[in-house]
Amino acid sequence: MKQTETNPLISIVLPIYNVGEYLSKCLDSIASQTYSNLEILLIDDGSTDGSSEICERYRAKDKRFKVIHKDNAGVSSARNCGIRAMTGKYMTFIDPDDMVAVDYVETLYRSIEENHAQISICGVKTVFSEKFCTTDTSSRRCEVFTTEQAIEKMLYQDEIDVNAWGKMYLSTLFEGIEYPVGKINEDTAVTYKVFSKASVISFDSYRCYFYVQRPGSIMHQSFAERKMSLVEFSEECLRYIEINFPNIRNAAVCKHVTDSFVLICKIYECTPLNRKCLDKCWEITKKYRLSVIRDPKARNKTKIACLVSYFGPRLVAFVKGLNAHMDEKRGVRKI
Repeated sequence: MKQTETNPLISIVLPIYNVGEYLSKCLDSIASQTYSNLEILLIDDGSTDGSSEICERYRAKDKRFKVIHKDNAGVSSARNCGIRAMTGKYMTFIDPDDMVAVDYVETLYRSIEENHAQISICGVKTVFSEKFCTTDTSSRRCEVFTTEQAIEKMLYQDEIDVNAWGKMYLSTLFEGIEYPVGKINEDTAVTYKVFSKASVISFDSYRCYFYVQRPGSIMHQSFAERKMSLVEFSEECLRYIEINFPNIRNAAVCKHVTDSFVLICKIYECTPLNRKCLDKCWEITKKYRLSVIRDPKARNKTKIACLVSYFGPRLVAFVKGLNAHMDEKRGVRKI
């Protein structure tokens, strides 16, 4: 993108912890952006694997990189640190084990400018190998949404998801908003609140953010109960939507049920079976599944999961596992 004095500074925030194996590829993809007026904030959250040294190397060779070293406190703490430190008019998050196309920032910025939006969103390509980190503009399309429309699409996971990354925000939208420190699934707790502060949200289907799925298995580990924050946050979201956007309550219900399915599958991947957490997720499923089945806007895969649930949670986990295996064989999965 041709740089002019009118192109504003854009901040990129990366929360970094022990990702040395992947970090250089991510940072290279950021350094080569076609939009160059960048402030790249590397928040080193107490890494012990050499990630700190990698950050320093990039700072030494490119003045746009700024490094903040801090004690380990989790992704939320690192993101909050980046939000407090950023000085750009707009900002975007990138996870350090992912990659972005060379025009990632330009795509999001153009979308904001051309549509007078406060938030822009790009398509995401979920890949199981870096060889699939390629772009395709053949079926590209752009849309503009009101606040309510964008939140509804996000909760239905209709091309838009709750992930912090893959989006550009007017930086002031984060005033008064922080990620919950000490919790995981922090995106579910925050993104809808940021969306609610914007009046225009634009979407470009061009998939220029590469969400890289890394190999590894949690099989035979015990289920970490802190993962239950996913349904706790989606329940908070449901209550918020009921008060502030009652017309899209069904979308929030669908997200809550979807999150319960996600956790049911994770619980069955672990041993011993955590019956307490399973029962909590199962109660959510039973309470709302009929509503999801009757919802014309709900995703087919969510409706199918609800129908399968009448045969018990174990079958839901089994079917989900099959689908995940098929995605991995294909090498690419849509959001």
